[in-house]
Amino acid sequence: MLKNADETGGPAAVGLETLQDLRGYSFRELRKLVFEFFYPTINSADEIRDLPFTVNITELNVFKRSGVYGLDRVHRSIADINHRQYRKKELAPKPTPIGSKGKMLSFLELNRKIDRALNPLSKDWNAKTKAALAI
Repeated sequence: MLKNADETGGPAAVGLETLQDLRGYSFRELRKLVFEFFYPTINSADEIRDLPFTVNITELNVFKRSGVYGLDRVHRSIADINHRQYRKKELAPKPTPIGSKGKMLSFLELNRKIDRALNPLSKDWNAKTKAALAI
């Protein structure tokens, strides 16, 4: 939280720019930014094989090395390559656009569990902060 006035750091991204911001803070705000979990989405027809150049990796290997976010980056790269090929008329069918979540599927059960854990953390944190400030 120590930063120059013109600098935006990690804590500022979740609304914590000063120590005073910790008073009454809801840790649930962190969930989507820090604790959002997704299932891996590995296609049965590995799109990497259909690229116009040789790539010596599979979606499964990407997932093993870099998780769902690495896999998302690969899917977005493939979508971008396909879109560029389509614009150059090198690809006949128009590629399906990739959405804001890409092909990732939210791990709802785990995300709900985290929500249930963050709510009491916020209440406990706020109670202790209030008590400490009363001293």
